[in-house]
Amino acid sequence: MKKQSNHIMIISFLVLCLIALSAPILAQQAPNLPHYSSEEYKELSMDEAKAYWDQLEADLEKWKEMAADYAQQVEPIQAEISQLKAQIQEIEPELVTYELICLDKEITRMENMSYDQLISNESKITEFEGRLRDIKGYNGAEKPENQEKIAELEGRLADLREGLKLPTTWTVKKDECLYIISGYDQIYSDPLKWPRIYRANRDKIKNPSLIYPGWVLKIPRGVVNSWTVYKGESLWKIAGYDEVYDANREWAKIYEANRDQIKDPDLIYPKQVLTIPR
Repeated sequence: MKKQSNHIMIISFLVLCLIALSAPILAQQAPNLPHYSSEEYKELSMDEAKAYWDQLEADLEKWKEMAADYAQQVEPIQAEISQLKAQIQEIEPELVTYELICLDKEITRMENMSYDQLISNESKITEFEGRLRDIKGYNGAEKPENQEKIAELEGRLADLREGLKLPTTWTVKKDECLYIISGYDQIYSDPLKWPRIYRANRDKIKNPSLIYPGWVLKIPRGVVNSWTVYKGESLWKIAGYDEVYDANREWAKIYEANRDQIKDPDLIYPKQVLTIPR
């Protein structure tokens, strides 16, 4: 009786394993088997034990058939999944190229934002960093040209993040001038960019050679999307400002975007507010 009990327990274990490994389809078709503990089994009569034994073996055969049927259903699905994976592997290099082009354009748009716009879009930097991490895992990302592009985009995103930490105002100290302030690392690291500070503070600075301790000056960041004309300015001059296009020859862009208020590109007037297209 003990040997038979062990045999039945092994068969019961196999049945349970098959149930556990089968899909929900099989689970829905599972027979409602009685299950006896070792102690309960010992209380069965010989006829009851034999009937239980026969039922277990019959159920085991049924589960084997069901498992075989299920395997036949799963096999084509697994083959299709493998085929799809192979197709994804084939198109991933193209996806890497496409994603890098898209990211390049989106990062360029951010680089053209004003400081205030950049602050409000800071979450985009995090999003782009995540997309770059995903791209690194794609097939084809290991190509030298893609590695080079990824490194470039990472550097540009790092620059954008660094730009968010830079001061947007500066309190003038004794013996400072616009030239000195502009040369500070946390400002522009270039003393020759002092005119940019002057242009952003023309409401306060009448003579760029004369600034005074205690003055709080605006430190503009990024590029502008509009421009208020000052006396003596022209479209050619405005286009040359580094916060506009840093290229005088681009003046026609400003003219075309403001034809509703500019009749003659040689004639613009103080206090006109011009759109700077991007």
